Amino acid sequence: GTPRTCFSTILELQRRAVDFVQLFSSYPGIWVPGLILLVVLLCATLGSLLAWSNAAIDILRTSAVVLSKEVANDISHQFDIDLAPLYTLRNYVKQLPEFNNLARTVGNEGEPGAAPVAQGIVGYRNFTGMIGEGVTNLFNQIAAELRSSDGSGRSSNVVMTLQLLPKGVVTLVYPLKETKTLANGNVVAQDNTGAIGLD
Repeated sequence: GTPRTCFSTILELQRRAVDFVQLFSSYPGIWVPGLILLVVLLCATLGSLLAWSNAAIDILRTSAVVLSKEVANDISHQFDIDLAPLYTLRNYVKQLPEFNNLARTVGNEGEPGAAPVAQGIVGYRNFTGMIGEGVTNLFNQIAAELRSSDGSGRSSNVVMTLQLLPKGVVTLVYPLKETKTLANGNVVAQDNTGAIGLD
């Protein structure tokens, strides 16, 4: 308690600290090996932490590359499935003469015998009486079948409309009008009649 006792204790602690410092400065052999050991342990610990962090980064990088490749493959495969109707329609158009003849029927704008420019509508051609009902029905039948199944037995939700564009002119479209409920419950109404003849 008394101030004198506290002061004596402080002086005693000060003397012991001075003695401790003098001891270590007089005999460097006592503290140098300990300091070296401490430095070695710190360096080893830091080296281990760096090695571990580099290994962890390499593992994360490898995992990210593997994941990105798997996702890219899945997306590519999904596109192949969902776009199969387009590839198949292209093959039909190339093989069936009914569709091959459409290019001659449509023709290039201004050529003799080609579908004329629609009266009063810029950028449209008039096909009235030029495309037979049989060709239209054949296209609708093929397009309906292709669109209803993507080749895997399930309905295609990606392809909403199939169009045939000989000479770059929208000639046949399936469906012309449709209301469709998507898998997510959204209802999509489409009217494609305005696309016919677009050049």
